Amino acid sequence: MSLICAQESGLTAEEYIACVGQSALGPTRPLGNTERVQAMLDNSNLVVTARDEGGRLVGWSACSAP
Repeated sequence: MSLICAQESGLTAEEYIACVGQSALGPTRPLGNTERVQAMLDNSNLVVTARDEGGRLVGWSACSAP
């Protein structure tokens, strides 16, 4: 499997929730609050994603500076 890593500014809460919900991080994140998740993504200074060849999100990293 090949991965495509890129800086993205349009990651949606729905994609984030689908990816994180399948990981061990799921129970520690507010996945039931789409607005809160979208606000976190919108306020990140840098979002890097990893997608499979079909475009499905399989990983991500986000940073926010004060």
